[in-house]
Amino acid sequence: MSEIPILTPIDKAMGMVPPAVFNTVRDYLTSYKDVFVVKINPEFAGADDFCSNYGIAREHGANCVIVRGERGSDYTMAACLSLVGRKLNINQVVRRFLGARRVTLAPLDDVLQQTNMEFGSITVVGLPNSWPILVEPDVIDVTELFIGGGYRQSKLCLPGKSILELPNVAVISDLTLTAKS
Repeated sequence: MSEIPILTPIDKAMGMVPPAVFNTVRDYLTSYKDVFVVKINPEFAGADDFCSNYGIAREHGANCVIVRGERGSDYTMAACLSLVGRKLNINQVVRRFLGARRVTLAPLDDVLQQTNMEFGSITVVGLPNSWPILVEPDVIDVTELFIGGGYRQSKLCLPGKSILELPNVAVISDLTLTAKS
C-alpha cells in the first residue's frame, strides 16, 4: 500500500488538473476552499485501485461513467456518478431519464476530445455544461469524496454535497441497481 496522499488546495495545484476542471471549481463551487487535489501514481487512477492502494474506504470513492443516449439521429452525452463498486442502471433508469431509445458507453475518442481529460480520470467537474450529470444520492452524503481529477496523475477530494452546485445535475434515487455494494 502507498502512502496516504497529500491534499493540496486546488488553487495551489493548477497544473495537476485540466483548465476546465480548475475553472469549473472556481466558477461554480461555493465550497471552493474545501476542494483539494491529490497527486497519485497514474497506475492507480481507477477508483477501485486508488482506494485499495491508498487505503481509502470504497464508500469515499466515486466512479464517473460517460454514456451516450440515442434516439434516431439525435444523441445526448451524460455523466453518471456512483460510489465505487456500484452498478449503474443504464438500460432502464438512465435511458428513461435521457429519453433515449438506446444508451451505451460513450465512444472514448469523443469523450476525450470533448472534455480534454485523460482516460482513467474523467470527472464530472469540468464537463461540457450541456451534459446532464446523474448522481447517486449516497454520493452527496460523503464528506470527503474522491473523484477523478481529469488527469491520471490526480484525484479531487471534495464534499459530496458540492456536486449539487455543478450545472445540469440530477440526483436519481435508483441510479444504481443495488443500494449497497
